[in-house]
Amino acid sequence: MGTRQEAPVRELLRLFDEGDFVGNMDRLLAQFTEDATYQMSVPGREALRGRELIATELARQAGDYSDCVCEILTVVSDDRHVVTERIDHVTMLHDGTRVSNPLLAIFEVNDDGRIVAWREYWDALSLSHRMGVDPGTMLGLMGLETA
Repeated sequence: MGTRQEAPVRELLRLFDEGDFVGNMDRLLAQFTEDATYQMSVPGREALRGRELIATELARQAGDYSDCVCEILTVVSDDRHVVTERIDHVTMLHDGTRVSNPLLAIFEVNDDGRIVAWREYWDALSLSHRMGVDPGTMLGLMGLETA
């Protein structure tokens, strides 16, 4: 059960692994419904709604890192949800540091096989330590205003 629902999620992660997901943005966005939501780092960020905002955020992220590898540890799915436990490995462009970020992502997939919602849960403070940056800099890298 859930194999059909896993297909768009696995394709999304495969496109990230290809190294140039911005160059494949049309293929990447085809995995989503028009009004899909993406919430990076729940609860730290608000959910973005719509393919255009998702594309803008993913392009912004691409300016921070390269060489993304999504190491899938576990996939659990049912007729509506796909949950991935992963370690995402990236090279930070500002200093060349290779960083690994454990996370849990929950995807909701509709009957047409498109992603309706994508939420990622990870520890931003822990990630800032692994990156060697202070929490304020981390907020900036996440696209959040710093006080």
